Amino acid sequence: MNNVLVLVMLALWVLGFLDSLSGGHLKISKGYFDGVKQIGNMVMLIVGFYCISVVVATRYLDTITAVSGVLPFDPAVLVTMVLETGMGGLPVAQAIASTPELGLFAGTLVASSIGCLVCFMMPVILSFIDGEDLGIIMNGIIPGVLAVPPTLFIGGLLLSVPLGVLCLNLLPVLFVCALLILGVSRFPQATQRGLLFFGRFMERLAHFATIIVIIGLFLPEMALVPRDQALEGLGIALKMTVTLGGGMVLSEAIIHYFNRSIAALSRQIGINTYSLLGILLSFMSSLIMLPMFKDMDYEGKLMNGAFSVMGSYVIGAQMAFVAQFTTGSTLVIFMGMKVLAGFLGMAMARFMFKKHLI
Repeated sequence: MNNVLVLVMLALWVLGFLDSLSGGHLKISKGYFDGVKQIGNMVMLIVGFYCISVVVATRYLDTITAVSGVLPFDPAVLVTMVLETGMGGLPVAQAIASTPELGLFAGTLVASSIGCLVCFMMPVILSFIDGEDLGIIMNGIIPGVLAVPPTLFIGGLLLSVPLGVLCLNLLPVLFVCALLILGVSRFPQATQRGLLFFGRFMERLAHFATIIVIIGLFLPEMALVPRDQALEGLGIALKMTVTLGGGMVLSEAIIHYFNRSIAALSRQIGINTYSLLGILLSFMSSLIMLPMFKDMDYEGKLMNGAFSVMGSYVIGAQMAFVAQFTTGSTLVIFMGMKVLAGFLGMAMARFMFKKHLI
């Protein structure tokens, strides 16, 4: 199951390349080139964090285990609230979690929601959107965050985490969600500055870690991680890029061949075409949604902000990373919970909009 989904994305990416050779007759070659542009960014963000975090977790496993013995929560949950799935969140969680079930829960669901929002999505949003739109998307993020705890609860049960253990380990997630909502709603400017600083710090740290790994490939005597680990990290980054590129090709096909259907559906939902298109593209990557954010209507902006918290990257880089490290059933749960959280967040955004709460 895992390999089939990744191979479908690979086939779409190759189709985009073939379309570029034929002069773009299928109108999907732009997605291929957009994917190519992400290769360097993916390598710099993923390889270093993945390699070094896995090595650290392996070498200091005894220390981590000793520390976790005095904590009321599993260390994997705490780590993945600030470390995104593809930036090492999943393998680290699997290495340090007290049980395999908690490792999967933290590495797939917590890391792809709160971890991704804190260390990746919020900094990107803050650096890309400004003015009035920044306040609007922040308001949209509130219902998106509210949708995370119930989704994690359902996902944890499906991943066979015992009920008592699950409830205990959801407490730090609830605390962080409450802090985010309080900060965004009551102290927006201070929260924005703090998240932007943290996000840029994580980005610089990721680049530094990748440079260290690359230096080790050229100068083995200075290597901090094994060569096989470094090559594995590069391979994972390329798989994630190809999956994202395939999603971008798919998005170009949707835009070109289903434009009228999207327009008709958007009228039925009550948002404009750009808003619905942004939601659809966020299934691949919320980064594709951001350039058209300014053209969305107010309610559509709120819904896109809510969906981006956990619903984005269902068919994209995160999917490829999870497929690399888990079995088919876990991947299905991961994708299903992300879709559930995305739609629940949008439903809550619409409700809060109708009640003039946001």
